[in-house]
Amino acid sequence: VLGDLGRSPRMLNHSQSLLESNASVDLVGYLDNPIPDNLSQNPKLKVHSMSSFFLKFARKLPRFLFIFYAVLRIILESLQLFWILMKLRNKKFILVQNPPCIPAFLVVFAVSCIKCVPFCIDWHNYGYTILEVNKRPPVVCKLAYWFEKWIGKFGNAHLCVSEGMKQHLKLEMGIEAQVVYDRPKKSVIKKKYDMKQVLGIPKNYFLTVTSTSWTPDENIGLVLEAVKELQNYDLALVITGKGPLREFYKEEIKKLNLEKALIKVVWLEWDQYPQLLQQCDLGICLHVSSSGLDLPMKVVDMQAAELPALAYDYPTITEFIQPRVNGLLFKDSEQLARAMVQVMKDKEELLKYKQNIADWKQKNTWEDHWTEKGLPVLREVTPSILRTVLFWVLVTAVTLKFFV
Repeated sequence: VLGDLGRSPRMLNHSQSLLESNASVDLVGYLDNPIPDNLSQNPKLKVHSMSSFFLKFARKLPRFLFIFYAVLRIILESLQLFWILMKLRNKKFILVQNPPCIPAFLVVFAVSCIKCVPFCIDWHNYGYTILEVNKRPPVVCKLAYWFEKWIGKFGNAHLCVSEGMKQHLKLEMGIEAQVVYDRPKKSVIKKKYDMKQVLGIPKNYFLTVTSTSWTPDENIGLVLEAVKELQNYDLALVITGKGPLREFYKEEIKKLNLEKALIKVVWLEWDQYPQLLQQCDLGICLHVSSSGLDLPMKVVDMQAAELPALAYDYPTITEFIQPRVNGLLFKDSEQLARAMVQVMKDKEELLKYKQNIADWKQKNTWEDHWTEKGLPVLREVTPSILRTVLFWVLVTAVTLKFFV
């Protein structure tokens, strides 16, 4: 994972499931946040932490230095990742999270050729679409698209997060992938805190929650406008998460001058967040997919707590949220406000959503789904021996030509 392992729940879930299937696992990535104790204390798991010093420094650079920063980051990440992977011994496969694919795909592909180890990809989204959303130079986005498409084709096995992404991979890139949905885990959430008391929220208030990374692709302003429309209700919105726009929106919230409704911006400890979800009346998902094909992990967290969700409407979200079954969809602040009023006033409808989620969750856990869909793909994957032979023939030819 060329990202923070502690904030990569799907890859941590893969790791946990592999450990439970009696495999040993090496996790490679940045360790800005700790991974859960049940993983870190498992003797069959080894964590290989990459240095994030340069990344923290580079975030402070002005925007016009993006190209310089990107090139230097690619070089440093490539060297670190190559060194770590080459030291690993006797591995059945290498599973890579995408995005980001640069430089992970190329490095892992090279290592897979050198060591004759299968190269597997778990498609969460497309990196080039994230670059487009962040308004990177068009030439950079186009290069990223071709890199993702053509290097991705060399994967020996492919997993993905949605049926929509599976179809797109097949039609656009000629890649056959197995859908492995994110699902609630079997663990039971035990109440340890009264979160209304912890957060200073009146007991009679209707409690809603949204989590965010405070980035431009999540329109926090949309939910703020909805709460402003409902400012005379006994309503509390808790916004959790860290990110670049957090302080900006805290100032915007102060300017709302709400009458009765409350908005709390908080950062919760790892064991408090599931407690909050379990004690909320309603969840709100503002995730706007850059590709229109990925699915938000935050909805899975809500389903684990049997919490109905209002979600921003985009093409694949109905694979998680079925309107009037386990939640509702919205496109703008007006629709969101109307949906919030609807569930606040109709408690029977809200209870129906909760019961539907509870019934669904009994038959749809991560452990069972992964064992049925994910494990067979990873268990049966084989390396490309011909690819390794051709690689070493090429290396030998180059060596003879230039060094002998």
